[in-house]
Amino acid sequence: MALGKMQLIAIAVAAVVVVGGIGVAFLVNNDDSNPPNDELNVSAGLAVFGNANNDLKLDTADKTLIQEIIDGKKKLADYPLADADCDGSVDADDIALVNKLIAKESCTVNAVGLDVNGKQINVPMKFPVDNTLTFGTNMALTTINSGSASTVVGVLDGLSYTGYAQKPIVDNGKLLVPGKIYGEEHDEKLDRTPDRSTIMKIVGSIDVKLASTDEEIGVLFLDHSAKGLDDYLDFVFDDIPVLRLAVADPIEEIYASRLIGFLTGNDEIALNYASKSIEVIEHVLDAVKDIPEDKKNNYISLTMSVHICNNDSDYNRTGKYVGAVPYYTINNEFATKYAGSGSTKLTEPENTSNYTDIDYVISNRSADYMIEPYGKEGVIYKEWVKKSAYTYFENLPCYENMLYINNILPGAVKIAVTAALVSPDYVDMEYAESVIEDFSEFCESFKGVTLENSYIYGTYEDYISAKSAGGTQ
Repeated sequence: MALGKMQLIAIAVAAVVVVGGIGVAFLVNNDDSNPPNDELNVSAGLAVFGNANNDLKLDTADKTLIQEIIDGKKKLADYPLADADCDGSVDADDIALVNKLIAKESCTVNAVGLDVNGKQINVPMKFPVDNTLTFGTNMALTTINSGSASTVVGVLDGLSYTGYAQKPIVDNGKLLVPGKIYGEEHDEKLDRTPDRSTIMKIVGSIDVKLASTDEEIGVLFLDHSAKGLDDYLDFVFDDIPVLRLAVADPIEEIYASRLIGFLTGNDEIALNYASKSIEVIEHVLDAVKDIPEDKKNNYISLTMSVHICNNDSDYNRTGKYVGAVPYYTINNEFATKYAGSGSTKLTEPENTSNYTDIDYVISNRSADYMIEPYGKEGVIYKEWVKKSAYTYFENLPCYENMLYINNILPGAVKIAVTAALVSPDYVDMEYAESVIEDFSEFCESFKGVTLENSYIYGTYEDYISAKSAGGTQ
């Protein structure tokens, strides 16, 4: 069971409170770096070995628990993250390592990540981490939200935006990767999905530049939903730690940001972001937990305008977190057709013609927040007509319940907004707007964002308004 495939859906539906308000269960699978134990089933807010009590931070409580295991009062099997150095036993060396991690002294840290198949692995790396690379739109934003933008030296899929959202990375002054930044052409244009030779060239160039000052690449933060590097990892990143995390899921994004912030030494920002996010998740889960089954709306999810998110896609979870029912659970034909964890491109309107009992269509669309000069209506209109996406749904009864949710929203904001749109009788938009206002004050990628100056979500009413105004583009 992968970090990207955790039992978060069941937890969200049941509103189980385990760690910091959210139950986060995952498995740590064995590889050459892990002790030769059976698979471990642990829950943790901060997925790093040494965090023995599984909460959101590393502190004295973890050392106390480790000592209790050494004294035979507690069992390692019950607290698997207590084995800080991952040598298969718990002893004084683990306490010594935790002391170094707390003090942010140089050492090796063992973080929980994913392999290419989504299984959990231990990823050792030098600590604190600096000179980081990111790959995947969601990962760049997660890194920013963790307070770690200052560590980024390369965004390997190209900067997705030329304006606001990724500005903290651009402004850090350390970005070494060629690409298009604020409209300026650098050495060469870096495509969103570069080929192996380009990746080799870029990573090699960064490596050489860092070596000139006796530095090195610390880690690649990789979005599990972004598959562009999967074939190159062993070849290009053999000597570079790769921490793959399922940040497309709005809840997992919160915990990923906490982990990244810890690894880079940005504890205060990352802990604040995680804590405030968890408060929102708790509120929403509590609000929707008692929705009667016959009152729950169903939904399908889209990505890239015209791709239906398959049943197990990370992008297909948000609706369930907010009290709705994935359509594949009530339509066997649909479930069979869209099995898997990726997405399936629509080719003609007939693809959806049989599914007349869909309640909501939720389109995950990534766009920069600040949308001048066209304004919100211009962006909504462009998204609605992009690739003629609307033609696949305009003849269905649910057409007026088609929603666009900005995919780059902080996880908690995404959940609050989606809840207010899909389960409005249980989470009102006034609450969602208060979350937007709150996060605009402290969230690193979201500062200054408001409903008036940014693209956060779009409804059918927004589309009609824009269309009647001439569909500004």
